[in-house]
Order: sequence, then C-alpha cells, then structure tokens
Amino acid sequence: HKECISKLEHDNKENSLDLIDVEEEIEDSPDTSKLDDEKSHYQKMADESRAEMSDKKSLINENKHRISHLEIKIDGSIDCPKCGHEFDPSDKGFDLDEADKEIVKLKKNNELLTSIGLDYKASYNKALEKVDSLSSRIKKVADKRKSLEREKNAIENDISENTIKLKATKSK
Repeated sequence: HKECISKLEHDNKENSLDLIDVEEEIEDSPDTSKLDDEKSHYQKMADESRAEMSDKKSLINENKHRISHLEIKIDGSIDCPKCGHEFDPSDKGFDLDEADKEIVKLKKNNELLTSIGLDYKASYNKALEKVDSLSSRIKKVADKRKSLEREKNAIENDISENTIKLKATKSK
C-alpha cells in the first residue's frame, strides 16, 4: 500500500518535471508567423516576376506580329522599272527602308525583352524555391509543436490518472 503510494507520488514528480521541460520546449519553439510573413513576401515576389514574364512575352508576341506584317508588305513590293526604287503598289506612303529599319529595331527589342524575361524567370524560380523551403520549415515547426502538445497532453493525463489513483489508494 505504502509502496504503491510512494511509486505514484514519485511518478507524479517525474511527470511534473517532464511537463515543465515540454512546456519550456513549446515556449521556446519558433513562432511560425514570422516564417509565414517571409513566405508571403517571397510568394509576392514570385507573382510579380511571373506577371513581368507574361508582360515581356506579350510584348515579344506583339513585335513578332508587327515584324510579320512588315515582312508581308515588303514581300509584296515591286521595283520601279525606270528608277529601280522598291515600293508597295497597294500603299504609296509605305517606306520600305523605314520598314527594314523597324524590323531590325523590333528584332533587337525582342532580344532584349527575351533577356529581361530570362532574368525575371530566374527571379521567379529563386522566389519559388524560397517559398517551398519556407513551407517545409513552417510544416516542420508546426509538426514539432503538435508533437510537443501531444506529449504535454499525455503527461497531463498521466498526472491526472496518477492523482486519481493516489487519492483512491490513500482513502483505502
């Protein structure tokens, strides 16, 4: 009878010490709100980079369309039999030399836009990697905290059960 009481009291002391340790560990565990804020920041960066990539792609497509339109007009041009000047008979105001210059300019612009787009793609990929990394860290922290909470609950239950058994044993 005394041994049983002594063991239950000892177990409760041990459990109380374990409970203090677990509560301190819970208290010291990182707060995920800062990680969530950081993750949101990088997600916003990724979204902005994706939007910029889309904008650059649209501009490139517009330039390609303009180049195609100019090349079709140039292909439809003829040479004047008297002076050799090349012109578009369907559009007297169309200047072929200017069209050639515009095509060169549009192609250079597309090269620049492609390069800028690649930079945004690299930024996008880095931001997504950071988002994934932070998501993983947040999950690990949350899982650890849940595990500690379960451990705390189990210890509290053990203390409760031992206290009930102790009262029952002492009352005999």
